[in-house]
Amino acid sequence: MCRRRCSEVLYLQVEAGQHAAVTTTWALAHLLHFTGFAWAFGSSLSIHRLVGIASQHSAAQKSGLEIGARKLVLAGELAGLGLAILGGILALVDNPSSLNPAASGAGAWLHIKLSLVLVLTVVAHLRMFRLARLVRERAAGASEADCDALLAAAKTFGLVDLALYVAIFFIATFRFVLFA
Repeated sequence: MCRRRCSEVLYLQVEAGQHAAVTTTWALAHLLHFTGFAWAFGSSLSIHRLVGIASQHSAAQKSGLEIGARKLVLAGELAGLGLAILGGILALVDNPSSLNPAASGAGAWLHIKLSLVLVLTVVAHLRMFRLARLVRERAAGASEADCDALLAAAKTFGLVDLALYVAIFFIATFRFVLFA
């Protein structure tokens, strides 16, 4: 039933000459959105791994791993999040009716996803600030116990960060099952 209905709508759009422009805009916006999400998620996994293995090394090696993790948060995760948010905004500009829960066909999933994205952005920034402070403190000669406490906090933010990525992916993928 759904395939037949979708095919009829697609056929009517092609007849009206609307489908090609809508599909191109939609595809580019979603390509940006998915690329940014994958970039940010992959960077978050890499950062989590760097922070995780840092505790197994000497202070000099820890310093290098922590600097790498701090740089990767900014150049990887936050840049990917920005790209994903930009793609999402472009997708909403292309189809503003998706903000209406009754018209989207999946209920309030987008509002929940946007709330999680906001929390994810805050947590990613908190992790960035924590890693920057860790690098500063280690360079200033702070004790190993103080640095380990900051490293543990960065690990915790990393776990929350990854859990939010998984939740966003789960809600976006199964929105029709969860909210229809």
